[in-house]
Amino acid sequence: SKIIIEERKQNGNYLDFRDFVERTNKIGVNKKAIESLIKVGAFDCFKENRGTLLKSYEDIIDSVNNTDNGFRGQTSMFDMIEDTTDVTYTIVEDISNNEKLKYEKELLGIYVSGHPLEKVYKYNKKKINFNSDMLEKMKSGKLHLKNNTTMLTAGMISNVTRKTTKKGNLMVFVI
Repeated sequence: SKIIIEERKQNGNYLDFRDFVERTNKIGVNKKAIESLIKVGAFDCFKENRGTLLKSYEDIIDSVNNTDNGFRGQTSMFDMIEDTTDVTYTIVEDISNNEKLKYEKELLGIYVSGHPLEKVYKYNKKKINFNSDMLEKMKSGKLHLKNNTTMLTAGMISNVTRKTTKKGNLMVFVI
């Protein structure tokens, strides 16, 4: 969001996750936004993994909120003492690559850290001889294949819809 970028421009890079929470808490970035940023890997540049941040972020936000005295713009003598509050993370395993990809697709509409078909392609790249670029070229008439040409491709099913026809037969749409 623009306010996160503006805060970084005015006050420098975020040093760690807690620094991000402290600085953006004051400008109205809520828990749901922070959770979404964790899920899509916005904090992968810091040392904590996504699993640890997902397990710990609410406690860290609550800790930051509890240290905020509610008088924004005013300084107390306690504010002058450097903050020595320890950040306590609940250390857990990172979320799986499949979970990372699921969150990225769900929240951003694209995959960022990889693609679900990478492994399939890696093991079958010598066998796969047809891709979406070739399909577009065929549609536009720029590519012609000989009759009875065997083509192998790989893809992902993202949606299956089942319908019953008027005659009671099952009809399935696969996307």
